[in-house]
Amino acid sequence: DLHYPLRRQRQMCIRDRLYAGGNFSRSDTDTVYQTNIARWNGADWEIVGLGLNGPVYALHTFNDQLMAGGAFTASDSLEMLGIASWDGLEWAPVGTGFTDSADTVFSMATYDDTLYVGGRFDSAGNVYVQNVAKLVSSDWSNLGEGIRGPVYVMEEYRGRLYFGGLFTKADELVSRNIVTYNNGNIPFGIQSRTQQISLRIYPNPATDRIVIQTDVDMKSARLYSSLGSMIPVTISSNSISLENIAVGFYMLETTDQNSNTYHQSLIIQ
Repeated sequence: DLHYPLRRQRQMCIRDRLYAGGNFSRSDTDTVYQTNIARWNGADWEIVGLGLNGPVYALHTFNDQLMAGGAFTASDSLEMLGIASWDGLEWAPVGTGFTDSADTVFSMATYDDTLYVGGRFDSAGNVYVQNVAKLVSSDWSNLGEGIRGPVYVMEEYRGRLYFGGLFTKADELVSRNIVTYNNGNIPFGIQSRTQQISLRIYPNPATDRIVIQTDVDMKSARLYSSLGSMIPVTISSNSISLENIAVGFYMLETTDQNSNTYHQSLIIQ
């Protein structure tokens, strides 16, 4: 029992073991067995090294190592700022990490054999990296001027790396909440279709339910994941239940009574 809902945690299998990260701990008397990351051995959850001292929001494998990202600053007394690697025996920092103790890593992806990281941060050591960075050798590097807002999800799809979050600009490109990056070239924006009506999703980010605030009644809705998979949802009185839908970045497509179609970005957390 990890004490928090799994939809708010991250899970990953590596070397036939299931790892779970989140904001949790389990202790017996004065001994802490898991701190924000744990491994399932087939019968029970077990400690992963000495754990991490803050929430884990992202798990990823890179170069045969488990990468953990989140809002932590250390494992025991060893400094690890927002990102750490596990080689099966011990935790280690990844480069300088992200400088401020409030910096948070929300997402990671491998693209063109390079590790990319997204989140809410603005520097790695002395390097300016606004909310997105890539690891070159053992040093963090920026992607131009970065992304002007937190990055919550990244996925590779058909040769491009997609970034999703809450932002309006990437590098010098105006783009609302989603951009795609192609082999180091300037990112391309994916714009929501401009509507002639006032339409707003509330809340966004969301957890269990959203309400579409508009003067028009919507008759149907679909969700599309960052990989393009369609997820059917039911809309009633402009309200949509998000129960049993995984956390991530989505595009919401709604259709009104006159068969007009609208698109809005949505983050489920």
